[in-house]
Amino acid sequence: MKPLDAYYQPDGTFTWPSDIAECQEVGRALLLRQSVSHVTYWIDHARDLLFHPQPEEPFQRTWSDAAKKDNAYRDIFTTLTDEQRQMVLRLLDDCVRGSVFSTLCTFDQFPHGEAEIQVHDGVCGEATRTFKIAPTDLELHDEFTKLLHDTRAA
Repeated sequence: MKPLDAYYQPDGTFTWPSDIAECQEVGRALLLRQSVSHVTYWIDHARDLLFHPQPEEPFQRTWSDAAKKDNAYRDIFTTLTDEQRQMVLRLLDDCVRGSVFSTLCTFDQFPHGEAEIQVHDGVCGEATRTFKIAPTDLELHDEFTKLLHDTRAA
């Protein structure tokens, strides 16, 4: 399979390959890439709240619920020592990663039957093909763990 970026056009649109087997591989890779991306996003968000007393971009509406919640987190986290912040971040990382891992395990090892994940090659009813991306010989949770490790090592 080509790198996923090869399926994106210069204008950002995505083009599915013509071969169904390749579509299955691409769809699965996209699901796993998104799973890793979400874990990374939320851990980075937690890191920002834990280690920065002010947001990088100030809230335009300081009275909003989002701004108040952000401020409350940052105020409390400034009272922690660096060692405590690191432990909180490790806990959050374990929990976020574990949640995604467990969800993928459930897809791989559905306790009451076989879970099947299908992808359609279009949105809003525009799909012309459907292809199964799970289950396969490789389990999603194992691929997720490897991709997350490789992403973090890079």
